[in-house]
Amino acid sequence: MRVLHRHEHQVVGTQDGYVAESVESRSRFAMSPGQLLGGGVGLVTTVIGVIAVTRGGIDTSLNVPVHMVAGLHQSAMVGVAEIILGLLLVAGAASAWDRALLGFVGGLMFVGGIIVAAASIRMLGDLGTDHATGWTMLIGGVIAMVGAMMPTFVHDTAVRRDL
Repeated sequence: MRVLHRHEHQVVGTQDGYVAESVESRSRFAMSPGQLLGGGVGLVTTVIGVIAVTRGGIDTSLNVPVHMVAGLHQSAMVGVAEIILGLLLVAGAASAWDRALLGFVGGLMFVGGIIVAAASIRMLGDLGTDHATGWTMLIGGVIAMVGAMMPTFVHDTAVRRDL
């Protein structure tokens, strides 16, 4: 959501020789439903990442121990990645004009989700996660990319007052 305001003062001559002043006030409101989708995915991803990092700790190896967070096996390493991706999604959802960031991060989540969902048991052990986490990231990435493609609705208002 973005609101812009602009005020213009004009002094003009009238037909009968008087000087008149007018003030024109313009505002523009821009909002995309995709901001809600992308921001929601970003908030959920960030919260899950914070919980994973808090439970796993960062004082030792980041891939062990693995804890259950929101029904998914996750290590602190996965939690750190989720925090970074989630905060980037929230930043991309902050304005209707930042959809490129929302789409890019959604694409990263999609590709990362495919890699984790198709990973071998050894790779999953190295990451400290499971296939379900990959599927969840893949779905979150798709939602963020759909949000990035949603249209922006703009409402312009202009009010002119003669003083």
